Amino acid sequence: MHEALCISEILLHICAFADDRTLAVLARCCSPFHECATRVLWHHLRSLAPLVRCFPSNMWRERGGEQEFVRPPGPKDWPRVLHYLRHVRRLERNLFDKTSLPKLHPQVLWMIAALNPALILLPNLRRFAWTHWSCIPTECIPALLSLFPADVRHIALGKMSYLPDILPSISSYITDKFICLDFLKLTFASSGISAPELSLPLLTHSLTQLHCGSDISFDKESFNLLSQLPNLRSLSCMLPDIRSLSSSAGDSVSVPFPALQTLQITATAHCYSAFTKIASLQGVHTVQLTFTEVVTVQQLPLLFAAIRRQFSPSTLTSLTVLVTHRADTERLILVPSHMSPLLIFRRLLMFNLRVHGEPRLDDEACSEMAHAWPHIQSLTITSSHPLTDDIHGLPTLGGLVPFAVFCPHLTYLKIRFNAQDIQQTTLSFPHRLERPSLTNLCVHCCPISRPHSVAAFLARMFPRLTNVNAYGFEDTGSGPEWMKDWAEVRRYLPLFADIRADERQWVEVERKSEAGRRIEPVDR
Repeated sequence: MHEALCISEILLHICAFADDRTLAVLARCCSPFHECATRVLWHHLRSLAPLVRCFPSNMWRERGGEQEFVRPPGPKDWPRVLHYLRHVRRLERNLFDKTSLPKLHPQVLWMIAALNPALILLPNLRRFAWTHWSCIPTECIPALLSLFPADVRHIALGKMSYLPDILPSISSYITDKFICLDFLKLTFASSGISAPELSLPLLTHSLTQLHCGSDISFDKESFNLLSQLPNLRSLSCMLPDIRSLSSSAGDSVSVPFPALQTLQITATAHCYSAFTKIASLQGVHTVQLTFTEVVTVQQLPLLFAAIRRQFSPSTLTSLTVLVTHRADTERLILVPSHMSPLLIFRRLLMFNLRVHGEPRLDDEACSEMAHAWPHIQSLTITSSHPLTDDIHGLPTLGGLVPFAVFCPHLTYLKIRFNAQDIQQTTLSFPHRLERPSLTNLCVHCCPISRPHSVAAFLARMFPRLTNVNAYGFEDTGSGPEWMKDWAEVRRYLPLFADIRADERQWVEVERKSEAGRRIEPVDR
């Protein structure tokens, strides 16, 4: 064997690019290969099946796709298990992993947790992320967590089955044991679950990211403690009805959430308005607000004013506001004056607004948004309600011109506008300092006529536009006809792009030809 293959660093580098089957073969070779291949092979486990298979074959069986113990493990059954599990640093399987793996019978984990001879079964584990509870039952999570060391840094429990008695046990175990935790995620598989308030009394100061499903809310004491964590950068949770933030000593918190940068909360309009009065989050740059109750037309300006009050115009770069609805509620009409409080956020790169009504933003409103958000890259204003044939108050194609002129970085635009009765004056070519970047235009039930003129306008205003996605036409009487016209627009746009490409080639040919004619031969 070559001397270089005796150097562990070189072997580890080779093993890092090998698949599991190759690593298994290398692990059965000579001792230098065995050690390096084993370290890489066991570094990341996608199931606990390999753990069970380390026990003697007469101790377990697999029946009907489920692993179970035939007898309890004895003292002599553990050495092989302990040898391999010391290499495990990640136990992780995400929702997109479709590999078929055997299910673990609950009795297996409970026996392992009860009879494990070592203080910690996975001493070097640092990351645990799981969403496939078909392989590991949710009721076994506390037993599984007992096998982990205190210095685990990442725990993500996603898509759990809701078991009322298990959730408090999980949260208590996590907060009491894992003192180095910097990432925690808890979500349920089903939405609409009314979970009790969660108590996390001893969250570590090292925590930087906390993500809980919209069905999990904190009690007021836990939320108070969250607001004092010095390193918490990302928070996702349901907002409790809280009117003040105080420290453990009873004093008011002067700077709540001092390190927070990303906030994603689900709340009622009432709770959120109260929250903005006690917490100014000037360092947050990414926000998503989901309102769970119907917001009336009177409440909408107050909510936007509360957003303006809570966040800094010089920091906020991404804002998403989602307003839910019920089928029996009156639709909300979004008018230009509603948007005024949000125009102060001049550094926005992404804006997404979904209301349970009809956006009626005219050409002037589009112009104000384009002027206010010169750095915007993605702009979405849409409705969760089925739309109607009523086109009153919609911006025209001319309302898109300011986005071409003042928003050179805009690549994605989703807004309802009226593309009917296009005027030739609208096609005038505006002066622009930069070429528009728009490549994706989503037209949500947008009225249209004369698709060839609309396509010509879009091709001239947004020369990089390649994708027009039309949808939401099924609930209007004119929808099918509009849908056909937008299909025509999609057919014309590539033709205009080909013409522009040919024209650029001819310009280049003529430029080179002109340069050649200027060089006169010199007679000697």
